[in-house]
Amino acid sequence: MSMDKPNRSRREARGLSYAFLDREKISWSKKLNLLWWFGNDSEQTVYQADWYHPGWTQWRRKLMWNLRNPLQNFRAYVIGSPGS
Repeated sequence: MSMDKPNRSRREARGLSYAFLDREKISWSKKLNLLWWFGNDSEQTVYQADWYHPGWTQWRRKLMWNLRNPLQNFRAYVIGSPGS
């Protein structure tokens, strides 16, 4: 077995590229809207999340839902790091 083989594998691994085909295209008008930055378009809404504090009043659930992950659209779509 040659000592060159592991190095060749590493070089080939660096040349890999990935395509994300299921991503949603976001328009520039949304990306430039500062209010949109504070939203969260990639997750369910508070009305769809029956599990989220079912004992709270609806206004409190909605308020806390919107405060729990501020700047999600900005992080995921404007500066472009959807995962950590």
